Amino acid sequence: MPWKENHENHNPIIVTPILTPDSNRPIGGIYLELRTLSQPWDDRALSNLFPAVQSLADLIASALHRAKIYSQTLAYQEISQELKLAGSIQASFLPNKFPAIPGWQLAVSLLPARETSGDFFDVIELSNGKLGILIADVADKGVGPALYMALSRTLIRTYAEEYEAEPEVVFFAANQRLQKDARAKLFVTVFYGILDPMSGILTYSNAGHNPPFLISSSEVDTIKTLGRTGMPLGVEFDTTWSQASVNINPGDILLLYTDGIPDAQNEQGLFFDEDRLIEMAQENLGLPAHEIQNVILTEVQKFIGKSSQFDDITLMTLVRDM
Repeated sequence: MPWKENHENHNPIIVTPILTPDSNRPIGGIYLELRTLSQPWDDRALSNLFPAVQSLADLIASALHRAKIYSQTLAYQEISQELKLAGSIQASFLPNKFPAIPGWQLAVSLLPARETSGDFFDVIELSNGKLGILIADVADKGVGPALYMALSRTLIRTYAEEYEAEPEVVFFAANQRLQKDARAKLFVTVFYGILDPMSGILTYSNAGHNPPFLISSSEVDTIKTLGRTGMPLGVEFDTTWSQASVNINPGDILLLYTDGIPDAQNEQGLFFDEDRLIEMAQENLGLPAHEIQNVILTEVQKFIGKSSQFDDITLMTLVRDM
């Protein structure tokens, strides 16, 4: 409340604090020293001034608060625009069309949880008609992992074209370059396979990524897991990887995904998990790749419901025609 001082031989003084509307914290004050050339101020006249001074203090506090909110809104809009631009630039790194592979179907979807994504994928045309298939996930979220994603994707693609038959060497070379050029304490899980469309053989290395599933169309309940052949990239400098291979037969489905799918949570805190993913693919054997893709992603979104998407979701479906 305003306060007055009225000592002898001193003009009356009214003082009131200016308080922030949200936290009631003092940020300033009003100091009035009242002077008159005629009769002195009496207590009643001074008391009548208190509400006006208090209202003035409230108006000043409100104006300052609005100015602060406006400044914060402008800063937020600027950051949002920069993030949207970063997201569009990042998306331009990813392929928007895939090479035609006679006898094969390929569908890919990436649903970022934020403006930028730590997930990425690639389809790399190699010599002799072979195809490099890549899916990866940078640990953590935000702009930093997005930059790490761009560097990782560029390095892997570069070395994939240099070591066309050796996915484990691609990982070794990319990992060493990452360790030298990026001092961020991040890592990236990667699955990279080299597909020979003629034979159906997929030669791959798995750097700590969620194991893809190869679902057979000819053998009931036959599911092959393309497990890890080494640790993620960016962890240790002299890490090595091994390679493995599988044969994709006519009608088979290969599902490659990031952990945004099995780790998707609903409102009850339950996870979508790998079993549900496999079940959805098995139920839709024989459908085109893009339809299988749509069925799975629709089921994931339905499962999440009103819950927010916690992580980036990437799904790649490869089908060999019958």
